[in-house]
Amino acid sequence: MPRLSAVALIAAAAVLAPATPPSAVALPAVGAQGVTCPTAAPSAAPTGAVDMSATVIGPPSSQSSPCLPAPAGAAGSGAPSKGATGGAGGRSGSSAGSVPAGSGSETVSTVSPSPSPAPGDVDLGGVVHVGGLLSDVRISPNPFGGSALLSFTVRNVSKSTFDATAGFWMEGPFGNRVAQVDAVTVSQLKAGESRVVSAELPGVGQWTVLTAHATFRPPAEVEGTPLSPLTRDVTVFVFPWMVVAVLLLAGIAVAAVQLWRSRRYATADDLAIGVPA
Repeated sequence: MPRLSAVALIAAAAVLAPATPPSAVALPAVGAQGVTCPTAAPSAAPTGAVDMSATVIGPPSSQSSPCLPAPAGAAGSGAPSKGATGGAGGRSGSSAGSVPAGSGSETVSTVSPSPSPAPGDVDLGGVVHVGGLLSDVRISPNPFGGSALLSFTVRNVSKSTFDATAGFWMEGPFGNRVAQVDAVTVSQLKAGESRVVSAELPGVGQWTVLTAHATFRPPAEVEGTPLSPLTRDVTVFVFPWMVVAVLLLAGIAVAAVQLWRSRRYATADDLAIGVPA
């Protein structure tokens, strides 16, 4: 028993005695590219602590060694410099200047120097183009009524504004004048303007086939070019509904008479067969 107590006391004294702190050992740090970087010796560890150091080896980097201090201005080297920004601004300015702006950079001309007439149009001295005559018949319940709307298009291809007049009339199949409208005013026909000139002529009746005419009368002279009147013509067909109705009624009447006569003759023949000889 006395021997065991002495051993226990020695063990307890060893446990309670303060541990001697190990000396701090500075390990060299190895850079990303295997470069040994000196490191400062760490401060003394507190009593009872264990000093540890680790060496971290990272992937290779294109930047300068992390062991050396970064030069002034190196931070943010990934951002473009002011000179690069200025160069970009110069390119942008030259590109924008090569495209003309929408206002003041284009000249719009309303009149071509030598415009060509549209198909069916007639050119008067390179000053005005006169289109073909069009017709639109409007039938009326009145067999002697009805009307026709006549129209044509004029285009001023000169550089001057002028006034003109137009006249319309229709003739029957025998050359008789059916209707007429004169002195239709075409006022202030501006340069490059196209205008529809029209007139409604009454009394187309049941003529079936009519001939319509329109005369355009420009000024005697425009910009030194002498001009003369121009007449356009068109054939107008009018559905003769009254004539068709009369013919239809006449056909029905003839058919009815023929049916009545055939039935009458059939009855007479039947009576003749029934009478004994």
